[in-house]
Amino acid sequence: MLQLSVIRFIGAVVFAWLVAGDAAAYTLKTTSAGNTVRWPDSTMRIELRLGRDVEGLLPPGHVYAAAMMAVEAWRFRGVPDVHIAEGEAAPYDPHARNNGIYVLTDWPFENNRLAVTVTSYMPSGELIGADVLINGNVDYGLLPEGKAPRKLAGKHDLAAVMTHEVGHVLGLDESDATDSATMWPYIRAGETHQRSLADDDEAGVIELYTHIPAPLTDSGCVSNTVAGRSAASRPLGPPALALAVIALAVRRRRPVRGHHHRTR
Repeated sequence: MLQLSVIRFIGAVVFAWLVAGDAAAYTLKTTSAGNTVRWPDSTMRIELRLGRDVEGLLPPGHVYAAAMMAVEAWRFRGVPDVHIAEGEAAPYDPHARNNGIYVLTDWPFENNRLAVTVTSYMPSGELIGADVLINGNVDYGLLPEGKAPRKLAGKHDLAAVMTHEVGHVLGLDESDATDSATMWPYIRAGETHQRSLADDDEAGVIELYTHIPAPLTDSGCVSNTVAGRSAASRPLGPPALALAVIALAVRRRRPVRGHHHRTR
């Protein structure tokens, strides 16, 4: 890939821009010490909330429908349940994770990035929060499956984009193994196939939560539900010790010489 890996140490906080490796199949996100990044309990419930401006991307009800498609795609026995919770997410704060889904028109990343998932985790790899950021300067739609009609061919399917990002929320990294996988890090306008998981995606998330040492936390205390902070609630606990940012990029329709290039 053409993405740049940068690791900066600022005090006790590590900002990691992670990119896919040359794995033969799915890849699992790990810390610099090699600990797998994941939620500490495979039976827990992860609640995400929609930010105030997200619903404005599409006609009424379509964004919620896309989000529900995304979380339902990852519902397996032995894998944390990701839910879209009622209520509005707290305003986006780049310094805190609220388990929110946000649209940003003042996009701080490269223009060809459709969406970015920011996760916070402990040095042990225990996930403690995640935010999904959607590029508000992109034309989205909730497309019919199969070939999109001509009037929708230039739109990116929001359900497909969200399904990819929920994979990151669960702890999966990008997968360069096959472009049919949901976790393939590129998507074309008009495509919907990434809203349905490939065998590679299913195998990856099941493997991620099959062997969980107990406990991942030093205290051994695990919450059954991780609830996103709503606009009316108080802030969450202490700040994370590490942040990971993973982006989904636009894919050209005709890659040159077999290489996938990001649009500029």
